[in-house]
Order: sequence, then structure tokens, then C-alpha cells
Amino acid sequence: MEEAEVMDIRHQIAQGYGLSFNDTAYLVNVSTIRKDMYDIHDDHISILYKDGTIKDITEASEILNISLLSKKICKYYLCYQRF
Repeated sequence: MEEAEVMDIRHQIAQGYGLSFNDTAYLVNVSTIRKDMYDIHDDHISILYKDGTIKDITEASEILNISLLSKKICKYYLCYQRF
């Protein structure tokens, strides 16, 4: 997110609620969350087949590679008070 966009949102909040621009810093948050997609030691995803057998997702899928599943993902978010 561009800094100019965040500043624009802060100006809109200040005008909409009659606040000072400095106070809007408490109502706007831009950050990231980083997480492992799948940790073989903590997570467990099981696939139930029609015949009743259960397999771990790493064994069941030929497409999914454990190295792909264990990559870090990063999500960016913008949180602000709507008016």
C-alpha cells in the first residue's frame, strides 16, 4: 500500500469524524502477517477417501510437494475505521 493512499484515508477519517490528523494514526493500521503454510510437525491435514481410508495430504497428493507447502506466506493488510 502506498503511503499516499494511507494519508488520504487518514485525511478522510479526520474530516468525517472531526478529528485531528494526528489522532487518526490510532485508527489506521498497515501491517503484515507471516506464517508457514503447512508445518509437518504442528499441522495435520488428512484426506478421507470414499473407501474409508485416511491419508496425510503429503502422501495423498501427487501435485502437492511438501517443500511447496512449507513455504512462508506473507499477507499484507490495511485496517481502518470506516465512516
